[in-house]
Amino acid sequence: MRSHIRVDNLFLNISTTCNMSCDRCFGHLDDFEENRMSMETAKTATRFYFQNRNPGGLSPHVMLFGGEPLMNIDLIHEYTSWIQKTYKSYPFRLCLFTNGLALDDDLLALFHQENLLLFVSLDGSYQFHSKNRNLSENQFDHIVAKIAASARKDPASVIPYCVIQQHNICRIHEILTFINSLGVSGFAISKDFSENWSDEERIYLLEELKTFRQEKSIQIYLYPEISMDCN
Repeated sequence: MRSHIRVDNLFLNISTTCNMSCDRCFGHLDDFEENRMSMETAKTATRFYFQNRNPGGLSPHVMLFGGEPLMNIDLIHEYTSWIQKTYKSYPFRLCLFTNGLALDDDLLALFHQENLLLFVSLDGSYQFHSKNRNLSENQFDHIVAKIAASARKDPASVIPYCVIQQHNICRIHEILTFINSLGVSGFAISKDFSENWSDEERIYLLEELKTFRQEKSIQIYLYPEISMDCN
């Protein structure tokens, strides 16, 4: 007999459309139709999740993802209110992953009100962040300003998500120093999935991250593809 399904977390791809065209985005790997998830689909998936969630799962969360999820802003307004009221007795964290370009003060206020954890792509200063993005300095400054604004209200309300590439490994301290200057209490680190790193590169990065964390007393969320194959 097949065992009952248990789900640790829920990722809702609420919009396959995006307001950017980044070189390394998985959206370039296939021909995605431009669609926005309906509220009924979001509710159906959410009900399935809570009916089948793993009671022993660590840090259960519901992630609004894309594309760029802020391209489906009407759903976000309706869904955040609905899920927080409907499942308020369940332990979970509502999250949203964005490139930050469409963030504004009203959205930040909504996210703080609903205790939504914001993940924002940020690969360092403009020199690093713009390498794979067609992004002006003014647009970059807007994204950074919104991260800092959210952090001023609550340093744990926003997590910059930094993707490290091989040519940047040697400059990791410079990258992390810039992100840390925004006042956040932590950030996430991943690697470019298209690259094959050597064990030496992984070990070097892990040592640099360990040193930085000790120096700054900051939380670093390390994605496993960085540390795999390292002893």
